[in-house]
Amino acid sequence: MCGRFANGLAYDEFRRSVASALPPDSFKEENQSDEYSPTYNVAPATRYPVLRADSTSLVIEVMRWGIPLNKLGSSGQGEPAAGHRVINSRSDTLINTKSAWYKMLTTRRCVVFCQGFYEWQKVRVPGEKDQFRRVPHFVGMQEAGKGRIDAYGRERRLMPMAGLWTEAAGEKEHMFTIITTPSNKQLEFLHDRMPLILPDMNSILLWLGIGKEKPDTEALVRLLRPYDGVLDCYPVPPEIGKVGVSHANLILPVSHRKDGIVSMFASVQAKNERASSDIKREATKDTLLPPKEVWRGKSEHDEALPAENVPSPSPKRRKTDRTRPAHTPSLDMFWKTS
Repeated sequence: MCGRFANGLAYDEFRRSVASALPPDSFKEENQSDEYSPTYNVAPATRYPVLRADSTSLVIEVMRWGIPLNKLGSSGQGEPAAGHRVINSRSDTLINTKSAWYKMLTTRRCVVFCQGFYEWQKVRVPGEKDQFRRVPHFVGMQEAGKGRIDAYGRERRLMPMAGLWTEAAGEKEHMFTIITTPSNKQLEFLHDRMPLILPDMNSILLWLGIGKEKPDTEALVRLLRPYDGVLDCYPVPPEIGKVGVSHANLILPVSHRKDGIVSMFASVQAKNERASSDIKREATKDTLLPPKEVWRGKSEHDEALPAENVPSPSPKRRKTDRTRPAHTPSLDMFWKTS
């Protein structure tokens, strides 16, 4: 599933990145920058720009993420909702011809471009039988293109997620939901479902119905499958779980973040290693100092030295009897005769 995703690009930069994934001049020049706020932590109910087809071309329109359950009537599929909104639609329920989802599949398709999405891995706490913790991961495209700069400074293209949109009666704005499929082999450790990622330009145009007078339902259904390419996937800090937290480091691996926990410990370890190295260097320096010059008497090298540079021998000291004090009086002076 997809409960959070990221797009920290300014509106103009976002449009250029979307345009790079499409044929030239394929959508209208409409500016909705006032209705869009870049964030690396897009949460349900956020207003977000999506790409959809109109009568003549493509258009980027800012919509609300999540379709109210009461607008779906009896066709609600029981998907996880935030604020009574369906944010994800299961791919296996779209082909039910009697549901509202099938009508949207044939008439109201859209593409949600983003830098990547977040998912939480359930990890057992060591030593605890029934205790688990949730480790957030970021998943982005690995292919080169415009839209995202990875931890090594390389450009990666935006992720095109397939979605559906609607204009429910009584609502002043359009709303969208993101389609999910079973996870591929790479991400099955993370969650049992993932967003429907459109792999290339042709699949994007097919999904949006460009060049087709009538929707090719069979071709659309063939797109409802897990992404079979390789994706960037790595752990990120748990702060992503807090709505409103947004900064560029959220989409970087923990180990590459300057403010990350791993980097903090690495910095402390490096500091300790430098301190230990300095101590060892000082100790080695003391042991390697040349010994002070001591006169050992005349040697074969003395003749080559100038007279003023030849040290003079120290005068010999008189040996004293250390068994008897120097000023001890003779015992004869204390001897008495009878």
